[in-house]
Parts: sequence; structure tokens; C-alpha cells
Amino acid sequence: MNIEQIAKLLFATTFLSIFSYLLFFSSMGHAGNGGEYWGFDGYVEPWEAAQTSFENRDYRFLQINMRNPLGGTTRDAPAYQKCDNHPFGKENALRPSSEEQIHGGDSIRLATTFAHRYNQSMTWHLADQMNYRCELWIDEEAPIQ
Repeated sequence: MNIEQIAKLLFATTFLSIFSYLLFFSSMGHAGNGGEYWGFDGYVEPWEAAQTSFENRDYRFLQINMRNPLGGTTRDAPAYQKCDNHPFGKENALRPSSEEQIHGGDSIRLATTFAHRYNQSMTWHLADQMNYRCELWIDEEAPIQ
């Protein structure tokens, strides 16, 4: 190989690498944040979605209800607050997600992160604005910052 062919090959490799990185990062930016599983647009922040739901008198907490890729179904309500006097009653306090996974292998992680932050915000709204007594489930982890 002569120097001219090596230079052309390096240029082509560099160009393809840059193009691949651009595609990868632009697709990540358009992937959404997990709110799509409950009908949000995927770009609204969890605290903002909780505020909008609260203002629309939907006081339910988000529950993940998806088929796990390893088998079985994931049913979880991260940071779910047990409210003794929830306006819809304890049996109707959860809003289940859609079962279809939109983000592939990242679906459960994105949905869990969104639901955790949303549920924390909803608890704050219920306690602060309606004087509801809500408590963390005993086995719940510390809040995500």
C-alpha cells in the first residue's frame, strides 16, 4: 500500500466513525425518558407530569406492569407512598403502565426511574397541598437524587 491509499483509508474511517457517533447520540436524545408508558410525551420531566396530573385531579401513583425480558412480569411501584386517606382508596391508588416495551432492554430502567421521581412528587403534592398522611413502605429504598 502506498501513502495515498493509507491516507484515503484513514479519512474514510474517520468520517464513518464521526457519523456513527452522531447517529448514536442523536438517537439517545430522541429515546424519551420512560413517561411514555403512562401516556406522557417522553420529554416532560417526572415532577412536571406529577404536577399536571395533580392539577387534573389524578392522584394515582405510577406502577410498572411490564413483561420482563428474562421471563415473568415486573410489577413495581417505586417510591409508592401508602396514604391512609388516599382519595381513590388504597385499592385504586396505582396507575399501571402499558405492558409493551418501547425502549427495548432499557424499558424497565427508564420506567422505574420516571415512576420513582413522579411518585415522590405526587407524595409531596398530596402531603403539602391536601394534608394527606403518606408514608414510605417499610422496604423502600432511599430516594434517588
